[in-house]
Amino acid sequence: MVIANTKFSGRISLETNHHCNIGTTGVLCMPMYVFDNVTWNVTSVVVTFSQVANNYGGVLVLSPHDENKGGDALFPNGYVSIASSVHSHLLNMGSRYCSPAAQIPGVGNSSMYQDGILCKYTLRTLRIFTPARFASTRLYLQVFDVQNQVYLSQTYIPFYSTGGSIKQGYSFPLLANLGHSIEYYVSLEGNLNVPSNWVIEFSDLIFGNLYQRRDEIRLIVQGRSCPYMVHSHHDRRFIYADAYHMFEGDIWSPHGACANQSDMPVVDCSGRNNQLQSIHASYTENLLSCDSICDNSCIKPNAYCDCGLGQCLCNPGMLCKKRSAQ
Repeated sequence: MVIANTKFSGRISLETNHHCNIGTTGVLCMPMYVFDNVTWNVTSVVVTFSQVANNYGGVLVLSPHDENKGGDALFPNGYVSIASSVHSHLLNMGSRYCSPAAQIPGVGNSSMYQDGILCKYTLRTLRIFTPARFASTRLYLQVFDVQNQVYLSQTYIPFYSTGGSIKQGYSFPLLANLGHSIEYYVSLEGNLNVPSNWVIEFSDLIFGNLYQRRDEIRLIVQGRSCPYMVHSHHDRRFIYADAYHMFEGDIWSPHGACANQSDMPVVDCSGRNNQLQSIHASYTENLLSCDSICDNSCIKPNAYCDCGLGQCLCNPGMLCKKRSAQ
């Protein structure tokens, strides 16, 4: 999710993928929230990660355009991404990369991050979808420092099922765009191969299409053939428009990253933001200029005069009298 050209005011609570475990919503409860040109005029900000609702999932990151702009109300100066404290493999990499919020100078109250982890490099998600339940099998993740030839972290990732649906597998955050300096080794518990029909998904197409900077990691998956650098424009032809059938049939044959499939085409979305802003400004101007067609009973802030319908309508959460235009 990209939150762009937005102003936050007052007391703000950011709850990552709230209620992700209900029904069939969410995709392994590990979304990315990208803050792009956001203005903060707040009295307080609180970030919440929930075990029950989303398996402590979700990462909050600055957009590639904003990573070098300095600190704001959410991201302290020098830090560009946030994750739950559960993902301890990030801390095991050392303070050069990530630190607990409580140990960062300038963070007055680490509870605003639920004592989470803040990173100096951007976080991205890695998701592995499975066609069957593997509740008793964990994923084994190793983080290797190439320059110093040492393992920085070795951890197990539990199996996760979204609301009891077939949206199931493994998901966790990784630091991306570190070049060749860090390698991620992934296998199943017991040094077993990752099956060839499991779908591996890294990051999102939006970073290459909108920001012209595709994400990359050095990923080695046991039992799979990965390119030297896995990037965010890998095959995603497993994604269906129909949510009820998105994990059926040919998607397991195989698809995703490390599947020897052709990359996704690049779509230039760089001018899209300006286009949307122009459309929004035009719409807002028209919306504000038609007050004269409604009578005096259409009183703000409870109501507004809808130009298209020619009616006085209630604002969300407000009580008012709905009236036709004059």
